[in-house]
Amino acid sequence: DTTSYRAARDPILTRDAMADALAAFAPPSDDPYALPLRAPDLSGLPRAVISVAERDVLRDEGLAYARRLAEAGVPVWCREAIHSYPRARRHSAAAEAEFQTLCAAIRAALDLPEISPW
Repeated sequence: DTTSYRAARDPILTRDAMADALAAFAPPSDDPYALPLRAPDLSGLPRAVISVAERDVLRDEGLAYARRLAEAGVPVWCREAIHSYPRARRHSAAAEAEFQTLCAAIRAALDLPEISPW
C-alpha cells in the first residue's frame, strides 16, 4: 500500500500482477533471502547499488530498502531515474549518462577499476 503502487498507471505491471509474481516466485513466508525488506536486521549485508524508476510500482520499496540498509550501516548507493533508461540509452544522451552513472556506481561498489569498453 505505497504511494508508488497507488500512483501506478501501467496497464501490465499492476498491483494484482505484482501480487501474482510474488506468489509465484517467493516463498509464502517472510524469508529474508526472498523478501529482504521484511528482514528484522540488515546489518552485515554487502554494499548495495539500487536504481529505482520514477514511475515503477516498486519504487517506494526500493527506496525503503535503501534507507533500511543505510540505517543498518550498510554502504548503499541509491538513485531514482526515468523508467527504462537502460533501454533508451542509445536514443537519449540523458539516458546514456544515467546508465554510465549506474555502471560507475556498480564498479565502485565492486571495487573494480575504471576501464574503457574499447
